[in-house]
Amino acid sequence: MLSSFFALSGSFFLLPTGTWLGTMSIYLAVFAGLLKQKQAVIFDMARHKEVLTQIQRGITSATVHTSIESYSAHVILNRFPTFDIPVTGWSMRFSNLQAVLAHLDANQPETIIEFGSGASTLLIASWLRERGKGRLVSIDHDPKWGEHTRQILARHGLEQHVQLIVAPLTARGDTQGLWYDIDVRDHFSNLSFDLVVVDGPPGHLTPDGTTRMPAIPQLEGLLSDTASVILDDTNRPGEKQILREWKSQLCDSDPYFVHSPSGAVIIRRRSGLPA
Repeated sequence: MLSSFFALSGSFFLLPTGTWLGTMSIYLAVFAGLLKQKQAVIFDMARHKEVLTQIQRGITSATVHTSIESYSAHVILNRFPTFDIPVTGWSMRFSNLQAVLAHLDANQPETIIEFGSGASTLLIASWLRERGKGRLVSIDHDPKWGEHTRQILARHGLEQHVQLIVAPLTARGDTQGLWYDIDVRDHFSNLSFDLVVVDGPPGHLTPDGTTRMPAIPQLEGLLSDTASVILDDTNRPGEKQILREWKSQLCDSDPYFVHSPSGAVIIRRRSGLPA
């Protein structure tokens, strides 16, 4: 009996020709092949649609963030036209700086401390000069960047509003990782801070990214009854963990989140925090 070889759907079938069984086998094989191809096409279309959706979301998100940053920069430059500090990859985003400015206007803090100098230093110092009173303590670990900030403040005549301290990072027995080599409670025991801005040290200096965790414990006894804390870069896992701890320490169950490319959060001190 003659036989024929059919290559269908990637498989070989040995079928007797001239019989109804052979004919049915051919039909079934062809149908199975077409079904398999249709499923593959449907799968590819679904996969491509998912990829395209992700790309579209990414483009939309980037466009929104760019628009927000541009608007925030416009707001700040319209208020302070001489705001010209170079912005680096480490700098606080303009949208977060605008949130800082809005908080300053709404709460009128008298005494402010920040960890990490730069754009926020120039902004807060400009606001203090406009207001006519107040004080900013700025702590930075990098001597070159600290001097850079100092020169910009001097160029704008703002140095009298800021006490800029360069304190290198060092291992501390009461913390994990590194922290500024300065005892804030000893240096500023006579002060009560109304606002704390935390944008340093760099988060990557500890394995879990929680380098900034000691900021609030280091200020124990130095926070006013209505103090607020602004934490930058809260889209990162380390800062999310820090936020959970600080919410408990500051007794704030409802912090304000700034929606920006890097994220930021404003935590307010509530009743129940030890003095």
